Amino acid sequence: MSPYNCFAHQPLRHPDNPHWECHYDKHFAGMRAYHHPKGPLIKQHLKRSLYILGKAMAWQGRTFVCRMDLRFPKDYPAASLDPNNELLVNFWRYLKRELEASRKKYHPCLRYLWAREQDSSDAHHYHLMLIINYDAIFKVGDYGPSPEGGYYRKNLTHRVARSWARAMDWPLDEMKGLVHVCEDPITEKPMEYCLRRNDPETLAPVFYAASYLCKAYSKSLCGHGFGSSRL
Repeated sequence: MSPYNCFAHQPLRHPDNPHWECHYDKHFAGMRAYHHPKGPLIKQHLKRSLYILGKAMAWQGRTFVCRMDLRFPKDYPAASLDPNNELLVNFWRYLKRELEASRKKYHPCLRYLWAREQDSSDAHHYHLMLIINYDAIFKVGDYGPSPEGGYYRKNLTHRVARSWARAMDWPLDEMKGLVHVCEDPITEKPMEYCLRRNDPETLAPVFYAASYLCKAYSKSLCGHGFGSSRL
């Protein structure tokens, strides 16, 4: 029997984690929210996502937002797949260094949401939502490898790849497929958004994308499975 049959009667709290409140409606705070057929969204994660995005709109006039996923190599040592997300903590530290080293005219002001999930694979993976000052970075850039192999360009995707490689202590020329730029299923273009302080309607599509990270399905029950940057 699937463990997600426990949601058939729509319990108010997650059966395996009573701290999590379940949200079944296709809308939240007046905006569309992602709906998964195998389970609800987690209300606390939705609230945190909305809070972080709302703060981003208050911090700067324009905010660049994009979605990426981090994966592990198939032959990555199982002992290194820690439940405490130390590799992810290191990744954020390296990415901040990468962005600071870019010496942009405007500070990137990196903020983020993340979720740790695992379904049928041997290793978990991470869903990311990157939230950055639009005046510093406004696109993911070319996400194919450099001509010489590896990821040496100065764009955002290559900086993410270098940061994840350093966090895993993995060769940069073996990073293909380990950083996935999420694409819109309709347009097949990268999921890139611009939040505008003076245009509240720009929040709705970004919140919908963020709500995908809030689903209960495949969320890790051991260790921390969702988080965000500190304000």
